[in-house]
Amino acid sequence: MAAGDVVSPSWRSEAKALTALVVPIMIQMGSQQMMTSVDLLFLGHLGRQEMAVGTIATTIFNLLWFGVAGFGTSFDTLGSQAAGAGDKMAVRNWAMLATLSLSACCLPCVLVLMCGSSIASSLLGQDATTSRDVGSFCTLLVLGLWPAAVTLVMQKFLQVRNVVMPVAVTSLATFVLNIALNWFFIHGAGIGLLGSALATSSSRVVNLLLLAGYVRWSSDDWE
Repeated sequence: MAAGDVVSPSWRSEAKALTALVVPIMIQMGSQQMMTSVDLLFLGHLGRQEMAVGTIATTIFNLLWFGVAGFGTSFDTLGSQAAGAGDKMAVRNWAMLATLSLSACCLPCVLVLMCGSSIASSLLGQDATTSRDVGSFCTLLVLGLWPAAVTLVMQKFLQVRNVVMPVAVTSLATFVLNIALNWFFIHGAGIGLLGSALATSSSRVVNLLLLAGYVRWSSDDWE
């Protein structure tokens, strides 16, 4: 081999590097998606009415969340470019801008969620009891909207810098916590239907605190 020739990495080393990135991200995304399934499983055990309310409220929240999350994907490109250039300050600046932008996106979503009862009755044709419960469920989901948006930015802030394992660990821990909180609020505290929404919002707040703590006290990722 002539001097100066570039040696391409083997497919095994590339596959190993790809797996190290993909598996934690799969754990993170799977844990977040499964939180909704856990909520519905608990509600399904309470009865059809509770299951229907949870499904409608969760669907409204998810439709709004897809818009917020889609808006946040711009950080993937801009943050990756800054990280690839080795500009840590630019990565932090883009993260702060993304946080402000997603926070602004949350405002109209909050207004829609606060109208959950009207949406259920007027647009979906639900009866008064179901509509009232959907409105109460959506109101409690509002508490976890902004924490979820900021968590998304922090996850991307770490991922664009190839720091994926903390994101996976905190997401998995939040998923397990959500199971425990669903049982506690629904059965232990006797709250019932609304306990599931409270458990989900509480889990999202905890997820934000865990990631914020890691970013703040990890010198490699904050400097």
